[in-house]
Amino acid sequence: MAEQVSLQVQDGIAILRMENGPQNTLSPDLRAALIARFSALADEDEVSAVVLTSVGAAFSAGLDIGELGRPVQEPGLMQLTSLLAEFPKPIVAALRGRVLGGAVDLALAAHARVASADTHVGFPAMAMGLLPLGGATQRLPNILPASSALRILLGEGMFAVSSTVMDGFAEVVADDAVLEAQAVELAKQLANHPDQWDRARYARVSAADPIATQAALQSARGQYHGKVAPSETKLIECVEASQLLPLAAGLALEETLAEDCRQSDYAAGLRHAYLARRRIQHFPERAEAKPRPIRHLGLVGGSANACAIAAIAATRGTAVTIYERNAAAVAEAEARVEKACQTLAGRGDPAAALAQIQVTAQLQDLAAADLVLETVGESVEAKQQVFQALDQVLPRDAIRASHSALLPMANLAKGQAAPENFLGLHFHAPVLRGELVELITGPQTSAETLVTVAEFITGLGRLRLRNGGHPSSMAEPMLAALREVGWYFLLQGISPYAVDQALIDYGLPYGVFAAMDRVGLDVLSRRLALVAASLPVTHATLLQLMQQDGRLGRHGGRGFYLWPDPQTPRPDPELSTLLNDAQPWRTPPKPAEIVEVTLAALANQGAKLLRAGAAVRPSDIDALMVLSQAWPRRQGGPMHSAEQHGMFAILQILRHRAEEVPALFDPDPALAAMVKNGQTFSDLNGIGRNRVVLPA
Repeated sequence: MAEQVSLQVQDGIAILRMENGPQNTLSPDLRAALIARFSALADEDEVSAVVLTSVGAAFSAGLDIGELGRPVQEPGLMQLTSLLAEFPKPIVAALRGRVLGGAVDLALAAHARVASADTHVGFPAMAMGLLPLGGATQRLPNILPASSALRILLGEGMFAVSSTVMDGFAEVVADDAVLEAQAVELAKQLANHPDQWDRARYARVSAADPIATQAALQSARGQYHGKVAPSETKLIECVEASQLLPLAAGLALEETLAEDCRQSDYAAGLRHAYLARRRIQHFPERAEAKPRPIRHLGLVGGSANACAIAAIAATRGTAVTIYERNAAAVAEAEARVEKACQTLAGRGDPAAALAQIQVTAQLQDLAAADLVLETVGESVEAKQQVFQALDQVLPRDAIRASHSALLPMANLAKGQAAPENFLGLHFHAPVLRGELVELITGPQTSAETLVTVAEFITGLGRLRLRNGGHPSSMAEPMLAALREVGWYFLLQGISPYAVDQALIDYGLPYGVFAAMDRVGLDVLSRRLALVAASLPVTHATLLQLMQQDGRLGRHGGRGFYLWPDPQTPRPDPELSTLLNDAQPWRTPPKPAEIVEVTLAALANQGAKLLRAGAAVRPSDIDALMVLSQAWPRRQGGPMHSAEQHGMFAILQILRHRAEEVPALFDPDPALAAMVKNGQTFSDLNGIGRNRVVLPA
């Protein structure tokens, strides 16, 4: 263990350097090694002070992600930080690069801090509903104002040590070349002047201005008022305690509330969503081929989405050529591109991005592109014509892609000169601010094509999700199942408003019916017509009935709801006349039952996607729904939520209703096999060799 922490003594100052991989993860072994080193140095007469630093570009990324959310492994982080805080000799932490989570706890337990200019501090585990484990909620508010401490602790981002928020965190900000030397000098100063450091050493900066502190606490509470945010609320409680309780009592409170959060369903959902987001980067083809560089992106069509994609790529340094059909369309596209680049101004120089983009009416100008993405209207014939024209100007090894989320890639690949170099590439809305891009393979898409485009998407700062050949985006069948459940309840005489309220209380922002209204019932009908061959649904009848009654959704002023303005839907008392034979709506099931039936249907649809090979793992479906369809992160995703309700319970819900709506509720054979084998969706969420294949 000790080899993970090297020791050098220089002029009576012990320099401890952590060395545990590129991120210097605070593993149990490293924590034990640090405890052993500090325990030995406590009685070492030749040592008057200690500098704690690391080897590599990062001080430490904190606890290993595998430890987060699990019971504390001994020695715990609190044991280590308490040892440092009570150490009989001054400790100076020399920080560089990333200082995250438990590493911040460690730095705060030291008696002083010297940081390089590239130091960034943050608590990413709050995104998983997890509180600090080493005393940060008690120590940080006592060296920084409460407003700054709360921003950092609540995980608002990674903050540069030179930022206003971090003012006071480090005693010295130094060039990295002299970081250790500066830390050694400060350690000597503290050792020679015991009056300059105090083991308790927290002057309670926040307590010096109690009015500002209370205002910061009130503002933080207001930020989460009316929201389900138990972990955030508990963290604010800890920060308040740092101003009211003795340090030992505050640390005990942090430990208790951190454990409460760890065991909560809220944290379990957030943790699953966080890990699902990381897993989607992994898919089997990555082991089969290496990516080629994409230096030049071509786009066919100058729509708002196409221009947004162009701006994203150009901001990242990629040359872009947009083809439009005539001079007028070119001018319109140029205006859209300029607007998109200005919107992304915070991510790069708009002028530099614009200089990377050419808009042309000459198709031949796309010849130099490594990847060409068509963004024309959702028509198989129109898109096939585009690809036939591209075959005349592109070399065979150039990658062709379609932005369609609805049309089967197999149909679009027909007749192409190089079908192995073709795939679907769908940027989920909103394109400029969205995170997810879905890679939809065609029947002959090569592994090299897939990994090449995947790496390109990563280079754009987006998350890529592999869709292994479902005819459309995987969001379409999942959303169709959600709407089918709504139609199922309507046929039983249940008010759409009761269904929506149950799902809104669960966390969906609009439920089912208000969500359909927002899209537009006529728009949904057209989308369903495009996917009808691969995704037969019964709620198409419902949409037709609504439109025949003049109900188009929000943009028409009424749909399932009345829309006196675009943001205020109101229940329509006349809707039961149309949809329930003028009878009053039946007493609805309990909200929990509505949610359970919905989750069962979605889990069943997810199992179909898994068995078909479209999704690599259940958590990919969860990531898709969270990142692109506003599924509540705290619920983890539909597959995770279904598992939390119990696999057997979900199967029973499906079997109980299978005769009523077989297409929706008849259990997929794979789901039934999982229950029989005692498996859960989590068992299928592995990466690489740890991945378990869905049973046939």
